[in-house]
Amino acid sequence: MTTTKLTATEQAAEFLAEAARHGFTVEPISNPEVVTIALSFEPGDRDAYVAADGVAWSVLSGAPMLYPGTTWGTDGASVGGHAGLTGGYYRLSKSGVSRRFVKALAKLL
Repeated sequence: MTTTKLTATEQAAEFLAEAARHGFTVEPISNPEVVTIALSFEPGDRDAYVAADGVAWSVLSGAPMLYPGTTWGTDGASVGGHAGLTGGYYRLSKSGVSRRFVKALAKLL
């Protein structure tokens, strides 16, 4: 069995499609390489926040890490979650992402 490795552009296109499917916008940042996904909803809408929190980590897992990094944001595991819920937004960022992937994302946006 042979598996075909996707190019950075193909990975980025799949990532953008998955993010859009769940309503997230995407922001690639270079130097250091960071990818952020974000979603807005009515402030205090617990159902919308829980729905975003339920898929965000999975969506962001599509951004390949090649360097030491971390993931942070307004997820339910931190005090940022309260700020996001009451403010009507959900943001999750991941550092250490492949430079080629970030460049491909920027070109596709």
